Amino acid sequence: MNRHDLFKRAIALFRADREHDREAIALLHRAMHGFRVSPAIPAWIGWAHKNGRGVPKDEFTALMWYRRAVKELRYKDPNEEWIKNRVQRLEARNPQPQPTPNEVYEWGLGRVVIKRGEQYDYRLHDTYAEVSLPTGWSYDLAIVRLWSTLEEREAKREKDNLPTRLDESLKRDYPLFQLRIERGRGEQFGHRKTDICYTLIVPRSTRFEERITRETIIRHGLRLMKMAAEEYLPKRLKELSERVGLGYTQCRISHGHKTLGSFYNKSKHIDLSYHLMKRTPIQVDAVIVHELCHGVEFNHNNEFYYAMERYGGAAIARADRHLYDQHVPTEI
Repeated sequence: MNRHDLFKRAIALFRADREHDREAIALLHRAMHGFRVSPAIPAWIGWAHKNGRGVPKDEFTALMWYRRAVKELRYKDPNEEWIKNRVQRLEARNPQPQPTPNEVYEWGLGRVVIKRGEQYDYRLHDTYAEVSLPTGWSYDLAIVRLWSTLEEREAKREKDNLPTRLDESLKRDYPLFQLRIERGRGEQFGHRKTDICYTLIVPRSTRFEERITRETIIRHGLRLMKMAAEEYLPKRLKELSERVGLGYTQCRISHGHKTLGSFYNKSKHIDLSYHLMKRTPIQVDAVIVHELCHGVEFNHNNEFYYAMERYGGAAIARADRHLYDQHVPTEI
């Protein structure tokens, strides 16, 4: 839904009953995302604080939101005069700041722990997000900023054609790595491995509809992919090194996605990205031979590509040339 539809849906929920107030507030917070904001959106958030609808009843926070709504007024509109009237009435009552809640639960987002700091920052944990908010900001802005950040992440995943549903129905079948999700009986994350298939076991109380939960699942999924890479890639590098007769000193598994491999000329060690587990076996071999050949010729010149043909063969050299023809997403 676009911002206008989110706003309309939120107002409909407010007018229907009080059972969906938290959902309505979440929709308003989502509608705040963007450079230009309709003044009606922060005004309704202020109204919710004034009346305790889905958020704590707090006239000072309501006044902050109404003031923001006034700033968003770009032209004189008689229909919006009610916002200025609300500001004047609240200012006359001189509401005092209330303590920032230590944590809030946002429908569709999850549990958010709020701390005060010098600048905005956030950190995602397994079951909650920790947000640092500058003094003087309304605590709701912790929710707004976090919504915007995670929404942008999900938009990028949709662009990469990754599944928007991250629950027991998830199936990711890459050539060298497979991922499944299973709800466990306890409250801890775990995993189970069967051949190349890793099953992520999530806590029994997991809410798959929450964005913080989805980010946690992605983080754990990538961790399992790295575990699979640490088991497969160094062994394959050793096999190919002995077969072609080109050496190296050590291998490290990295998280790089733009550069799937790196060769360090001075130390002679090789970095291989765990995102290689999404590639076909011949593409993995092509990256490994490519990096080994940098021990013969560091630059990408004719001598280097002759070395690729000599040590890897025609199929490996061809796979190396077309390695980036097909886009591979950077997440699960």
